[in-house]
Amino acid sequence: MYKFKIIVSRAGASTITELINTKSCVLLFPSKNVSANHQMKNANYMEDMNMAVVIRNYDEKSYLKVHKLFVDNKKINEIKNNLSAKQINNSTQNILNLILD
Repeated sequence: MYKFKIIVSRAGASTITELINTKSCVLLFPSKNVSANHQMKNANYMEDMNMAVVIRNYDEKSYLKVHKLFVDNKKINEIKNNLSAKQINNSTQNILNLILD
């Protein structure tokens, strides 16, 4: 099994659930072209909880933010610890219950 230092991803709900469950440090690039802007909402939540680093614009500051994360082991460990504190149990069953209701 491979261990990755950082995962680069969009911010869809299924992806967020997997990232939380696997306690993976993530750099999120939310898509702006989705209904109700849900990826940005997911990314903002993750960033507010200090469980991800979010890149909203593609400019020089963003490139510096990306580089900083890749070399900052303290920040990576902080994110992983925050993800470890967040637990999502029975996510599939929870979704099925919502559908059935």
